[in-house]
Amino acid sequence: MRAVKNINLEKILFISIETVPQETELAKEGLMHNSWSERVDDSDSYTENAPLFAEFGKIFCVSLGYVKNHHLNIKTIQGDEKEILETTYKMVDAFRRTWGNLTLCGHSLKGFAIPYVMRRSVINDISVHELFDVSGLKPWDINWILDIKDLCHLICEQIIKIKPMMKLAIIFLPVLFAVIWAAFVGLRINKVEIRDGKRKLVNY
Repeated sequence: MRAVKNINLEKILFISIETVPQETELAKEGLMHNSWSERVDDSDSYTENAPLFAEFGKIFCVSLGYVKNHHLNIKTIQGDEKEILETTYKMVDAFRRTWGNLTLCGHSLKGFAIPYVMRRSVINDISVHELFDVSGLKPWDINWILDIKDLCHLICEQIIKIKPMMKLAIIFLPVLFAVIWAAFVGLRINKVEIRDGKRKLVNY
């Protein structure tokens, strides 16, 4: 975590990939069938589990997001897998030319998305982009890739550093608002009126 303490949110490129099976259903015989049988016992689970493996799945789309002027901008790349990968690498280079140092952030990037992109790039005969080439590196050596949970942790750390009075306001203002709103709604729903000299509970 020390390597990602001072990250500028506007220099983070958020990445998400969506994967699908290479085939609509598993062939009853052949190389893919044999390879799948060695990996998974239940052939009926092919459609559900194939996208998790780069050998049996493929990238359906890649979404890139970045923050600018407090707004999140998202670009989704779809089409042929090879074109998706090439366009993704070009856009990453474009962002890096603009921002300089670039941090990639997303859900399970180190454990799933980045290795998946690497393998599919090799399969499609595309040179792996240097920011995605993590082969042979330890997780703690990859300081330019940030998991979304680590980013949330950093944001929580920043909140903790806020002045005590501001922290109290952040905690208690929503509670105070809820109490006032509940009281207001209660008065609106159950209002006591005096009619013909008698107190009556009127429901609105």
